[in-house]
Amino acid sequence: SAIDTMTAWHEIVRRRSADGLEALLDDDVVFHSPVVHTPQVGKAITTLYLTAALQVIANDSFHYVRQIVGDRDAALEFQAVVDGIVINGID
Repeated sequence: SAIDTMTAWHEIVRRRSADGLEALLDDDVVFHSPVVHTPQVGKAITTLYLTAALQVIANDSFHYVRQIVGDRDAALEFQAVVDGIVINGID
């Protein structure tokens, strides 16, 4: 369910560790990066991007602003400061 997935995701972010991330991702997941302007398709590349984000964006300033949960989907709006720049994004 979306709630179970959200709980698992929060734990990954809290630990700042990608352990368990692949279990949350579909084989055909599509990752839209703000840095790479073309969609990245697949579990392997998405895992790499999200693992890197956990190291860069998930610093002490990182926090979720809003959580939206539906029957089949969910979104988390976050904010963090990286190198003095405020970053807003959606997971």
